[in-house]
Amino acid sequence: MKKKTIVLSILMLVLAMLAMTACSNSSFGVVTNDDKTMTITAENSEKDDSAVSGTLVVGEDEQITIDSNLESGGMKLEFISNEGFDDPEEVPDIDEAEAVYTANVNGVESQAVMFGAGSYLVRATVTEKASGKVDIVVKGFGEE
Repeated sequence: MKKKTIVLSILMLVLAMLAMTACSNSSFGVVTNDDKTMTITAENSEKDDSAVSGTLVVGEDEQITIDSNLESGGMKLEFISNEGFDDPEEVPDIDEAEAVYTANVNGVESQAVMFGAGSYLVRATVTEKASGKVDIVVKGFGEE
């Protein structure tokens, strides 16, 4: 009888562990993207998860606002000039591309930055296990 109880307990423990693993979904990526907006979402994302998306188009009199609403963790956002990525014969390696601007976001915060007109890809990397979202919007100065 005691062996049955031990085997049953081990079986229940294994089933509980499998159920917890199935419930701990994680995801990371860009949900929406057009020329002026981008939303990056993370759900239980692990450190070093990354995604690349583009293109954000910034005009002469425009800035980029970054609004993070992260329940936990943080991200690094790298804005990479899209120059050279439109030639299919000589596409640069995105992993080797240098960022024009890098923003680190944690928690709930907002920042506005200006680093020049152009088209930009965004490389987002989880720096600390993260859940939440980050909205990036291109808009003119003084726009709400």
